[in-house]
Amino acid sequence: MSKKSIILIPLVLISGILFGQNEQDALRYSRTRPFSTGMSAGVAGAMGSIGADMGSVAINPAGLGFYRKHEFNVSLGILNPKTTSDYLKSVLTDNRYGFTIPNLSYVYTTMNFDRGKEPDNEIVSYSFSFQLHRNMNFYNKTFYQGKNMQSSFLDMVWERSQGYFE
Repeated sequence: MSKKSIILIPLVLISGILFGQNEQDALRYSRTRPFSTGMSAGVAGAMGSIGADMGSVAINPAGLGFYRKHEFNVSLGILNPKTTSDYLKSVLTDNRYGFTIPNLSYVYTTMNFDRGKEPDNEIVSYSFSFQLHRNMNFYNKTFYQGKNMQSSFLDMVWERSQGYFE
């Protein structure tokens, strides 16, 4: 056995018993709500099939083949998440505004020309893309308050530890 195997085998076995988050956290953080360029958002994400838009690079990287020149793109957005909580007839709301940059991208394209024409048997162009793309937004603020004389938070924790879920 090599030294790497001696170290790797216990780490793999230990990772089966470690828990960092529960299944609800995994589901919550696995959902993405991708933000993109204004053009891609305007056609409801259909630019993934069309190409030549920075909002579609994550969906269809082959769309870079439609670029014929360099492009720099900054998309701006406005956030307005509204949260309403109702706990024991105590209703609280939070309405926040904010600005965001959902997409910052640059495409570098090089075209190969032979006497003003695209070559027949060679690569026509090279495109390289650099993109900062927002996939999720945790801008919401959730809170609640109220007077509860029948139960407590610890009652709910105990019930869940016993396997009772509502």
